[in-house]
Amino acid sequence: MIKAVSMHDYKCTSKYYHELYEPDGELSYQKDLISRVKEVTGDEWDDEIADWVETTPVWLTETTCDGDVKYKDYPIQADTGKEWKDPWDYGKAPYDQQCMRATGQLPESHGEGLINYLIESPTIERYAWFGGVVGADYGDTYVG
Repeated sequence: MIKAVSMHDYKCTSKYYHELYEPDGELSYQKDLISRVKEVTGDEWDDEIADWVETTPVWLTETTCDGDVKYKDYPIQADTGKEWKDPWDYGKAPYDQQCMRATGQLPESHGEGLINYLIESPTIERYAWFGGVVGADYGDTYVG
């Protein structure tokens, strides 16, 4: 039996992780996966599959803040009344910005931050930080 699900994800707002990785989340990957497997298996569906999906821990084997620009449901900001928008293209946020996002130092846009969420996550058992990628050609900053 498979003991963990390995995933990669590249956003640093805790809201996104609550939505996607928690079984009752708005974007719950568990609900989505169960629904898709039910479609494929039809009459051969087995509730053990749902139990497995809902209880198997996730290993987030590659994560960073590079994909923040692709997330489209940031909270409304108190000072502007608008949703936060990432000012940098994919992979272009400077390291200090990525650090602040990941560690909860920007609570208005990133909540508790990715690292704090991961420490307390009910579903993510392990995680690995993927080296920050800054620059169009990855140059000297590429760590992966």
